[in-house]
Amino acid sequence: MKRRWFLVLGLGMIVANLGFLFAFDTTVLENPATAATNGVLALGGVLMVIGGAGAQPRGTWYQFVGAGDVLIGTGMAASYLLPMVYGTSPYGSTESIFLVICAVGGGGSLAFMGFDWIRGGRHFDLSTFESGPILDSIRT
Repeated sequence: MKRRWFLVLGLGMIVANLGFLFAFDTTVLENPATAATNGVLALGGVLMVIGGAGAQPRGTWYQFVGAGDVLIGTGMAASYLLPMVYGTSPYGSTESIFLVICAVGGGGSLAFMGFDWIRGGRHFDLSTFESGPILDSIRT
């Protein structure tokens, strides 16, 4: 798989956030939970675009993609956790708890993968994308 797909994924995240703002107007940003979630998801998309395009000023491409993964995972978990904390969740208590558990589990696994990529891919094989720290350590 080519790392350029992260460029497409990042652009998709940015377009989805802009579409959300266009569909619901910017008044939704008055809610701090919604504003924080959208900001984190959009910033994660920007970091993925930078990593996928190969135009990073410092660091390697997988560190930018990993940071984007961490932010997107955090945003996923926050999108269900914060409305429950603020008491604005449209779901009942049982459904809210189930959705929060699923969102924290899914977002947490994405954040774990991102942290691993920032570290250089100790648990996830980065060599399937491009020559990286795993292949370089084998060759030396």
